[in-house]
Amino acid sequence: MHRRIATRLLAAAGIAILLGTTACGKQAATASAGVSGGKVTIGFSAWPGWFPWQVAQEQGLFAKNKVDVELKYFDSYTDSLNALATGAIDANSQTLNDTLTSIAGGAKQTIVLVNDNSTGNDKIIARDGITSVADLGGKRVGVEQGTVDHYLLLLALKKAGLSQKDVTFKNLPTNAAAAEPDEPEQAAFAW
Repeated sequence: MHRRIATRLLAAAGIAILLGTTACGKQAATASAGVSGGKVTIGFSAWPGWFPWQVAQEQGLFAKNKVDVELKYFDSYTDSLNALATGAIDANSQTLNDTLTSIAGGAKQTIVLVNDNSTGNDKIIARDGITSVADLGGKRVGVEQGTVDHYLLLLALKKAGLSQKDVTFKNLPTNAAAAEPDEPEQAAFAW
C-alpha cells in the first residue's frame, strides 16, 4: 500500500515536470517544450529536495508521461546558476533567494514550481570552542559566495553585530566543503 502511494507521488512529480522546475531561463516557452515534444534540460545539485528529479528519471516517470527530459547534475551549485544564466540549461532547481537575485540583475527567469520547502535547514557548522556567531569575529569562515548560504552567513553576522569584514571570508563551493574540515584554521562553514 505504501509503495502505491509513493509511486503515485512520484508520478505526480513527473507530471509536474511538464511545468518545469524552480526557475526557467531563456524564455518561458522553453519550459513547456516537454508538452510540445521538445527536450527540457533541467539542472540540479546536491540538495535532498532536488533529488526527486533523479528518482523520477530512474523510475521512468518522464518517459511514461511522454516528457523528454535531460537531467544535468552539477557538483557546484553556482555552476548550475551560471548554466541557467547562459542558456546552457532550460531550467534549474535553485533557491528563491538566488532566483530573485538573478531577476533583480535583469535575468528573464520564471518560477514555475516550488519543489522544496525548507524551514531551518540552513546551518552554520563551527569548530569546538565556537558557541555563538559572535565567536566568529576574527576567524576564517567558508561559504559559497553569492548563494543563499552566503546570505545566511551575512544575516547571522549582522544579527551578532558583525559584518563580513569582521571575519576572514573564504569562498568555498558547497561540493568542496566536506574536504575542508581538516583545515585547522577554518573556523566555520555555512550552508
